[in-house]
Amino acid sequence: MLMETSFALNGPLIHKSIKTSLNESKFDLSDVLSQSETSPSLLAGLETLSLEAKLALAGACLERVSLAIFAGCVDVKEFIINSYNRIVEKFDLRHSELDDIRKVVRSVDDSFEADPLSFFVQLRSGVIEIHPLTYYVQYFYLAYVILYAEKETIPRECQETLLRLKFLYIYASVLNDPCPLIKKKLDDMLERMDSLTQLSVEEQIEFSLILANSFLIYSEIAKAIEAFEFAKKLSGIQFEFTGELGKRTFFQQNDLPQLFAKASLVSKQEFTPGIIADDTPKALKLDDDTVMPEIKRTDLKTEERVQLFPAQLACMVTSLVIMQKNEAPDEILFEKAESFISEILNYKLVYGVQLRALLARCLVESERKRKVERACMQAEVLRNDLLGIHTINGINSDLTIEQYRRRFPWLLASNARPFWFYCRCYASILLRLGANGEALRVYNDIYDYDALVECYISIGQADKAETMVRNLLKIKESPYRLCLMGTITKDEKWYEKAIELSKDNSAEARTNLGLLMMKKNKYEDAFQHLKRAVEIKPLQTSTLFSLGHVAYKLERYADAVAAYRNCVNVEPNDYEPWNNLSASFVHLNKPEQAQRTMKEALKFNRNHPEMWRNYSIMSINVADYGQAIHAIQEYMKCSKKLDINEIVQKLLLSIVQIKEESSFATLRKEAVLMMGQLSSKIILDADTLFCYALLKKPTTDCSDPIIWRGYLDTASKAIQKSISSTPWKSQEDALFNALQLATDILIAERTLNCLNVEGQKVAEHSGRITSILKEAKEAFGDKFEGVSDDRLKNLLEKATEMV
Repeated sequence: MLMETSFALNGPLIHKSIKTSLNESKFDLSDVLSQSETSPSLLAGLETLSLEAKLALAGACLERVSLAIFAGCVDVKEFIINSYNRIVEKFDLRHSELDDIRKVVRSVDDSFEADPLSFFVQLRSGVIEIHPLTYYVQYFYLAYVILYAEKETIPRECQETLLRLKFLYIYASVLNDPCPLIKKKLDDMLERMDSLTQLSVEEQIEFSLILANSFLIYSEIAKAIEAFEFAKKLSGIQFEFTGELGKRTFFQQNDLPQLFAKASLVSKQEFTPGIIADDTPKALKLDDDTVMPEIKRTDLKTEERVQLFPAQLACMVTSLVIMQKNEAPDEILFEKAESFISEILNYKLVYGVQLRALLARCLVESERKRKVERACMQAEVLRNDLLGIHTINGINSDLTIEQYRRRFPWLLASNARPFWFYCRCYASILLRLGANGEALRVYNDIYDYDALVECYISIGQADKAETMVRNLLKIKESPYRLCLMGTITKDEKWYEKAIELSKDNSAEARTNLGLLMMKKNKYEDAFQHLKRAVEIKPLQTSTLFSLGHVAYKLERYADAVAAYRNCVNVEPNDYEPWNNLSASFVHLNKPEQAQRTMKEALKFNRNHPEMWRNYSIMSINVADYGQAIHAIQEYMKCSKKLDINEIVQKLLLSIVQIKEESSFATLRKEAVLMMGQLSSKIILDADTLFCYALLKKPTTDCSDPIIWRGYLDTASKAIQKSISSTPWKSQEDALFNALQLATDILIAERTLNCLNVEGQKVAEHSGRITSILKEAKEAFGDKFEGVSDDRLKNLLEKATEMV
């Protein structure tokens, strides 16, 4: 029973008419073009509330929504906030204010009962809709009106700023597409982050972590790191990776170096302690006869694990997500992620942290053949928990409202994801295991028609997808459903009809029509369609990427740069747009920008040989020879068939021309090491050996016999290869190289004999020069009158004098 000293948010989880509409495939807002105004009665009711009462109500609404969407609280009918609740105590509400709050809530409940669809329409951002399974949408809308729809645009106190950020995080999570408006508001929050000193230290940490995780939704990695570092500094925690000997498998005989993550404290800051709860999802053990559940350390006398507070654990899981988004998805990242997740899972204090760490483990292990089955079972456990099916000690159990409320602290600060995100992850792992039927059921349960169509097509059942969408169109014809039919049939008429029905407000129709035109090589038409799609939804990475591709094909390189740059701003950890952006800069004759951009691309794909090859060329073009050497070394590591000779030749000749002695010495040392690695993998051709010999050629004042002998060894191989495999008898360039080598070798042999003591002399090969001169006379005349190259003519005269 609701008392006068409390208020309650007891409205329906999802309105029965909305649920019926979803089940009957009638729910679709893509054809709704208008947006209704905020109810005057609601605004009038809010006017009677003090600021503290409004904020308390908004906080309660956000807690109710968060627990349902992010924590599985879907079966609790009564959500009462009484005078002893921490929200009431925080804002010091009077009994009379609670009565005013009840009236506002009643007004919202009545409006929702009368017209539930309008709440979904009101929460659209332009053409971007919220997910139809956004639970307690009426209370989420109420929080929106309190925090953002009133006249005050600047937060009146720090608590309001914190609540606004929580709202933005939830909003960004439930919207179906990225929203530029939210992105801008997050930038404003970042500017205010270090000025919220009225908040407690824990609240400041929570604010910074929620902000960091909000930026991660938009792949704003640099801003996420800035916010995270602020939180980490306040929490006094540090993370590091260490190496120890250990075993990974039961049959491993020798201990090998293994990677471990470790948390440490740089200050003894005290925070609110956590309590281990039985209802926190458990980490499933690995059932494998070969791989150990966890790495067995050789040294069992390990340091005692530091005791961490929930605030610090939220920092840990946020750091994990940033690392996974900011580094290339290679074997090194997998090793680091596994060790980090293992360390986090040793602490079971925070529901949100445990949930997100287990999801991260599922995603990592879904790429591992020996662990993908555990990933699938673990993903099912997580999905069930978020759907309200909780397991405690192996028994299905119902949770109390107090148990759910213990899940809320640090939930949003731990990179909480909506339950439908967990469902999609579970379905994707099922598809990897070939459980197509179960995956289809999972997608159907969350009304994900895009995924259903894609899934049907991927398993060769496009006819079933077409039947499904035709049935949807019979029930209700909308731009979204017309686009689905276009995706299946590849017929442009469906997209044209969607554009007409939406009054040219369907980004999906424009994008897909552009892709169809692109496949037909109608690039100008494709460009116009994709350009319009970006105007409607400016943060769609796939559309931006396609627009850049079409602009590149049309040789509109400035437009391609603009599209690819916007693409990497939205999704910076995808290497392809970075790579294409770099190529566009090359065509615009901006080599420095091209090199910097390619370097960024390589952060996210270090195993692509062509990218390393291109990066080496770009580095040579901007005289960054150290990076060129590094690029060639990386290319050799990941390429199965090396095709690098011409690039190596250009690099070596560029290094030889360096005038500054210290720079040349450093680069020559690195280049010699590179050439040693290259010669162990392929047989060097004559031109490459010639350039290598030039690089190793000592200066005339060198008095070190070892250096001269090293040069002679390389130069001798080069002259032998040159004489046996190049057309030096008839081509002037080849003749020049051969004769240059021969004369340099003779000079080196004479110099070395001057340095060596009697008995260590080397043979002088002047006969080689004589032979070359004889062939030159036959080809170009006794006095070389047929030679057109002055360089060669001068060298021939010099060689004649030498012998």
